[in-house]
Amino acid sequence: MLKKWFRESGKRYRKALAIGIGSGNDMFSVGSVAVHLLSSGIETDVAGVLSPMAVHTYQGRIERAINTIRGDMKRFIHAPTPVPIRFVDASAPKFYKEVGIGVGKYFDLSIRFGTEKLILDLERLIETEGYDLIVAVDVGGDVFARGRKDPTVLTPLADFALLYAISRLPVDSVLVGIGLGTDGELRPTGMSEILAGLRTDGSLISEFRLSATDPAVIALRKLYEKVSAIRKGNTMGRLLQTLEVDQDIPIRHRHHSQIGGRSWNVYYDSVIPGEYASIAYVVNLKMLAESRRETAFAFSNPLEQYVRMKRVTTEWATELDLGYVWSDQDWMSPHREGYCLHLLVPSRRIPFETRMEILSHGIRKTEADYALVLNDDIALLSHRMSLSQYPIAPAGAFGILTIRRGGAGFTETIADQVSRYHD
Repeated sequence: MLKKWFRESGKRYRKALAIGIGSGNDMFSVGSVAVHLLSSGIETDVAGVLSPMAVHTYQGRIERAINTIRGDMKRFIHAPTPVPIRFVDASAPKFYKEVGIGVGKYFDLSIRFGTEKLILDLERLIETEGYDLIVAVDVGGDVFARGRKDPTVLTPLADFALLYAISRLPVDSVLVGIGLGTDGELRPTGMSEILAGLRTDGSLISEFRLSATDPAVIALRKLYEKVSAIRKGNTMGRLLQTLEVDQDIPIRHRHHSQIGGRSWNVYYDSVIPGEYASIAYVVNLKMLAESRRETAFAFSNPLEQYVRMKRVTTEWATELDLGYVWSDQDWMSPHREGYCLHLLVPSRRIPFETRMEILSHGIRKTEADYALVLNDDIALLSHRMSLSQYPIAPAGAFGILTIRRGGAGFTETIADQVSRYHD
């Protein structure tokens, strides 16, 4: 997978950090690349990325920008009433060892504290551990998305935050995209155009067809069997399925939305194209980041990244849709301190009636102090429910609804901040 690049570049690397940049099960998808690095004689550590929708603890300590995976670890939905959920990353050292992948250390990265903090701590980690190569790994390919041209993206926040952060690090880096389309986000036409663009601008370094008999794929399958008992997901299983059949695979992808105990499911039909899904694409990471500046950018906190990503296109869903952020520590608080803002901006690809139901339920039932809602949605909702009891402050393309009057004096402060992010 990477040996051709090593040969052509003429460089020899001693120690690499392989990062699964898409959160979810990418902590384990990165295992296939770790096998290739180790077989090339490169000492390898691995890392995953934490979902910004959840908050995590490590030996009782709240998450930081970089967290070592060991001991007691817990995960909670970051909401006014936290909900404990399974945390599959905690099993990474055990599963990698059982499969026989000789990784050294394991880390979880958090984008909650902004890109500057993440970059600074990664630079310190590079110096401490002696990494001379960073390999970013994305299964599904949403990191290649081109904003409005690819409107079917569902989970872009972690991918693009890491694409930006890694591109700013003082060591060599490369991106490996595997299983294009297996996450149900990119469409075949978009994939074809993206790959043509990468070839034209010279970003595409090499291509490598995966095989079910490849030792790296065999190890990945063993990892998936263990991971799926805790968190099944879709992408790893679909990737492995594409290697068994030499044809396109139709899929129905479920998009899940939830507020408290109420949930909504929307299904999208798509196709995993066999001609792309079974190929690993090795890409110049810094060149890709430069070409994706609209989505791979610096941000100071989760609210800024969210507002700026929604500015790209409101058709995209994100990991933080219907989630919450708290105002303490400039919207970075993992402790639920300060005023609570509910991000009520569901994707515009959700059918209209379902979206209106989500929004009206969210406003009526939210436990937050404020709600962030698109102005267009406020206008539509006003024909369905009375909003007179919710003072609204304009904030660019959004409105800030005051849900609990005790915090009304803070409404304009939030609105000003959101307006700056949006403009």
